[in-house]
Amino acid sequence: MEPKFTTTMQVKVAEAGASDYDIEPVCSTEAIDRSGEVVVQAGWKLDNFRKAPVFLAAHKHQTADGRSTVIGSFKSIGVETDGLVGRVKFADTDLGKEYKSLFRDGHMRGVSVGFMPLKGEHRTIDGKSVYFHLEQELYEVSAVPVGCNPEALARLRKLGVEYPEAQTKEQPEILAKADDLAGQMKRFAGELQELADQVQRLMSLILDGFDEIKAILPDQVNPEHSSDAGSDELGDRPAGEGVGKSGPVADSLKGLLDKCS
Repeated sequence: MEPKFTTTMQVKVAEAGASDYDIEPVCSTEAIDRSGEVVVQAGWKLDNFRKAPVFLAAHKHQTADGRSTVIGSFKSIGVETDGLVGRVKFADTDLGKEYKSLFRDGHMRGVSVGFMPLKGEHRTIDGKSVYFHLEQELYEVSAVPVGCNPEALARLRKLGVEYPEAQTKEQPEILAKADDLAGQMKRFAGELQELADQVQRLMSLILDGFDEIKAILPDQVNPEHSSDAGSDELGDRPAGEGVGKSGPVADSLKGLLDKCS
């Protein structure tokens, strides 16, 4: 199975003066995401992640110039009332400081989990099929610019002060529009794939037809279908004259088949 990624935008900055951690992200919830999936929070397997609890930049393992993308580490992580909640301390590196500033000043809010699905099932909700991840192993958590979880209502605080309510009111509407657009793109991709399959089947039928025509096409036509100047009857021809010559229809058909092959 391939690793999966889900994103939320619920992040709280540590109170002024706190030293043990910088931000407190809700890394995962049980909301239906834009892929039509739900991650059941009780199913998280965290033992291996806790051995190396890195906080990465955008799910990448290194930058273009080969530098590490570790921007911090989790001082704790576990399933709480809100979902999978962690506490992150940023690294004292240029990249770590950059991301710390982005979160602290409210320019960035998204965190995303990368995990390996272990167990799941399809369920029907409001007439739609939704896949539920029942058990999953956490691989890594990353800072990302765009969220995909419809519960991504920012809890971000700047030095312990809540952002104005007006700054978060538009989030559900924006996410709903993005969710609808993602659904349309997914349906369009499915229609394109179906069209491509139909074209492939049609080409196969055409090629099979060419093969059948080649198999029954005679290598030569009967002498009586060819003509020689000055002789209208078969008896007037010298022995063998006209045999082995193909007519114009056969020549044209063979040429067409050769071009299409």
